[in-house]
Amino acid sequence: MKPYSFHTDDELIAAYLKGDNLSFDALLERYKQKLFSYILSTVHCEDLADDIFQDTFVKAIVCMRKGRYKMNGKFYSWLLCIAHNVIIDNFRYEQSVEGLNRSEINEHLYADNGLEGSPREIEMERENSLSQLNELIDQLPENQQEVLRMRVYENMSFKDIAEHTGTSVNTALGRMHYAVNNMKRMANDRRIIPYTL
Repeated sequence: MKPYSFHTDDELIAAYLKGDNLSFDALLERYKQKLFSYILSTVHCEDLADDIFQDTFVKAIVCMRKGRYKMNGKFYSWLLCIAHNVIIDNFRYEQSVEGLNRSEINEHLYADNGLEGSPREIEMERENSLSQLNELIDQLPENQQEVLRMRVYENMSFKDIAEHTGTSVNTALGRMHYAVNNMKRMANDRRIIPYTL
């Protein structure tokens, strides 16, 4: 079998979709510097660029697994489109948050989640929801719990998570993806308001 570096992008994607995670690692290695440089030159902030880079690959993985990537030899161009969309989404989010003052943010958070009552009642409802969220996390497989807690509560990058857990970035991304999907499914089954997910 020829080394991964001699495979085309589409060959690596096909192998990855058949379960060969090293093929995806080869793709990541092939384009990570080029893609990160593009993102950094656009957003001018290394931490933000790192988050956008990771989100881009999460979206790419999801799309590939759903069969939404066409094998046409244009993988990098496709990645650039995803990165561009993530950058735009991030910009829009920042603009919407900057346009709200603190009271409007609180009003927005509570109004969208159907919480009614006095401030104390609302706070109790939020605490209850957070308690339910922690119960959902406890139901996840240990490896998914670990990645989710490091990403959400410790704000670690997927690269750092991969190093900490002794896995590949792809594995860390995949575990986070499965954790979120599993929690959403459990929340729906239990009729828990998923605003914290």
